[in-house]
Order: sequence, then C-alpha cells, then structure tokens
Amino acid sequence: MERSKMIQDVLKCYEELDKIEMNGTDGWCNLATLGAKLSANGIDYKGMGYGRLKDFISSLGIFDFVADRDRQVPILYVCKKPYITSSANLQKCKSDSRTPSLFDWAYMGSYDDTMKRLKGLAILEPWSLGSKDEDKLIVLNNYLRYTFERLWDENKICYSKDKQYAAFNTGLADDRYMPIYALFKKDKQERIQEWYLVDFCFAGEELSGKTLIKLFTELPKRASYFTEISDLLYDVSKGIPTLDHHHIIIERIDRFPYSVLQNYKPKGIDIIPTENLTEKEKEEYFNNLREAMKKDKSTYRDFCEYLNSRVKLAIERIKWNYKSAIPMYNPKHKKMCLMLPLALGRDNKVQLALVVSKGENSYQGETIYLLDWAYKCARLVCRPDSDWLSTNSIQPSQKDDNE
Repeated sequence: MERSKMIQDVLKCYEELDKIEMNGTDGWCNLATLGAKLSANGIDYKGMGYGRLKDFISSLGIFDFVADRDRQVPILYVCKKPYITSSANLQKCKSDSRTPSLFDWAYMGSYDDTMKRLKGLAILEPWSLGSKDEDKLIVLNNYLRYTFERLWDENKICYSKDKQYAAFNTGLADDRYMPIYALFKKDKQERIQEWYLVDFCFAGEELSGKTLIKLFTELPKRASYFTEISDLLYDVSKGIPTLDHHHIIIERIDRFPYSVLQNYKPKGIDIIPTENLTEKEKEEYFNNLREAMKKDKSTYRDFCEYLNSRVKLAIERIKWNYKSAIPMYNPKHKKMCLMLPLALGRDNKVQLALVVSKGENSYQGETIYLLDWAYKCARLVCRPDSDWLSTNSIQPSQKDDNE
C-alpha cells in the first residue's frame, strides 16, 4: 500500500479513536484497538507486525505511546496527542492566511523529552502549576505554543536560502542570557507536519548552533508584544474600569468560587459544589444558575455592587504597588491587556484576575480569568514579578482556555 494512502487511512482512525480509560488515564487504548480500526480502514496491521506498525505511526507525530512493562509480555498503549488541533490542521501547513499550531507545523519528537530539553537549557523558573504534576510543564508547553503563533503573525519564522531549514527565537535564554533558538529541517519522511525539530540551540555552539550561523545571515528575532511602556502599567488617573457585568457575572458565573455564589444565591436554585459532577452535569447546572441569576434582578444587582467593590480594592492595591497590575497577551484576540487582582474573600486572598483593556480615556473590564490561565497569558510577555500571581499557589483547572 502506498504510504500516502496509509497516512490518509491513519488520519481517519485518528478522528474515530474512542477515549478509553487505561489505569484511570482518559484517552489511552491498547495498540491492538487502534490496529483493529486500521484494519477496518484497509491497513493490514498484522502483516506489518507491531514493531513496523509502531514505527510507522510514530513517524506521523500525531500519537503518543507508553508501554506497560509490569506484565510478562509488555503491552503498548496509544493515545492521540492533545495538542494536535483538528484533522484539517493535520495536513501540511502551507503559507496561507491562518496561523498554524506549532505542533501542526512541525514534528516535535517525544513531547516530554522535548519540553524537558528546553527546560534544562533555560534559566531556572517554575514551569508547572501547583505541587501536582510537576513534570507536565504546563506553563512551558503553553509558552512555546503561543510564542510560535505570535512569531508566525509577526513573520519572524526564518528560513534558509534553500528552504530546507527553518528557525525561530524561543524568547528564552540560559543563565548567560544567551538566546535559545529552535532549529528545524524540512521533513523527508512524509510525516503530517512539514518540518521536524532538529534541536534547541545557542548560536555558534555545537553542531546545531553552527548550522544556525552557517545558514541564516540574520538570527531570528524574539516575539514582541507591546510598543509603549504604558501598555505595561495601569494608569490610576483614569480611575476604576467600566465592567461588562453581564459577561463577567452571568456568562462567566462558573468561574466564581463556591463561597461567593453562596452569598449571592438567586431565587429558585441551590448552590452546590461541582467538583464531583460530570462535564455535562456541570454545564446543565451552570446554565440553570445563569437563568436564575438573570431572573432575580435584586440578587444580580447586589452581585454587581459587590464586584464593583472588589475592583475598587484592586485599584487601591495598584496605587500601593504598581506591579499588582500584570501585563498579559491575549492570544485569541492578539492584543495586550492588563490583569487586576480580585480578592473575593474576607482574607483578601486573590482568587480571580480581572482582564482590562485600555481605551482613550478609561479602562474596560472585559472578563475574568482563573489564575492558571492568567499566569500562562502573563508568562508570554515576561515572567510575572507579582505578589499575587505565583505558580506555587495555583492549581491547573480543567479548561485550557478561559475565554
């Protein structure tokens, strides 16, 4: 069977692959399960043998593998890589109007090994959230993903004269403050992606760094997010931001802590903890809560006044310490904003971030972020130097996007 035909058949399986639990981890299944789907799509996986089958599937860069070696005969499990966005984006990325995902554009090798390699080169900083899952490097993954997209938008991905190599500036540096570059080569193995990662490197050092110097007359520039220093500071002379109360309270009510919702409970509904609910149950519950809040005008008005008071407190905090307003880059809307700390409890512990954008004469409070997404958006611009936004006290939320 022609390789191109096999690739198309595997892509069909990628879309069809069901999520099956393996040791409590959602999304993993026995390689034999994938093999059965391949067989249904006309691929003789048994004839290939599991070794050749694994090598072929691995070469496409769209699946992860793990071996259960606790058994006498090890079992191989497979799952779809979470950062591949869609079957349409799995096709080779050509120059067009859309911004591709880094992982659609290039084969990055073993995800864990790639991220650990980059972390090991860069200046030491926390790349995980909270005390759990320290090896997942959630912040670093998010940083590299959106840095690439910003560089793409700025036309800062560089290509060698023969178009066989590509490179970009990661925006990170080692403890000598030497920039770390990502070097790629044109793929020759008919992977889904057009490029593959050669290595992270420093200009002029080791083989990859020397290749970079040899092939690129001008070294890739880092991403830029702001043009004026005023984009990084909240101008307290402009006063308190005007809030989109409906969006923040009604549409994003699921982001408020349980304790706050208890204090502003609308008529006709009970406030319950949602940690043990399924995603479908949570969606239904919060939809009902939104409808109840819209109908209970008195409670909604009280909630608005309470939120206003918390925002006023945030402005006072910024007057005391200008660093309390944290600059961030919104990757969805591709613009700079600021985040203000929302302390919602009696202990003044910050539980949410208010995202504000600067207008001609005032600020607009647009939405609220959970703290994990707030940190990830802030880290795109620079490492936050903050007394309220720290990875030590943040746990990752279920959703990857707080829009």
